[in-house]
Amino acid sequence: VVPRHQHPHEQLGIMLEGALELTLGDETRLLKPGDAYTIPPNLPHSARTLDEGCVVLDVFSPPREDYLAQIKLLRDG
Repeated sequence: VVPRHQHPHEQLGIMLEGALELTLGDETRLLKPGDAYTIPPNLPHSARTLDEGCVVLDVFSPPREDYLAQIKLLRDG
């Protein structure tokens, strides 16, 4: 479960495996492999996987500094 949140980044994603229930604002939809989505900056959103879980590729613009910091920590130890 990804609780309802928002951020100043535009988020683009594509479903690779499984299923995901994505809520954008007040609209909820079920995403399956091959489905794509765009989340505008500052739009409240949340997500939850179904029993089979999922694999999603997300892209953020501009890049998320918090994610970059986590990657740097993992890389540098």
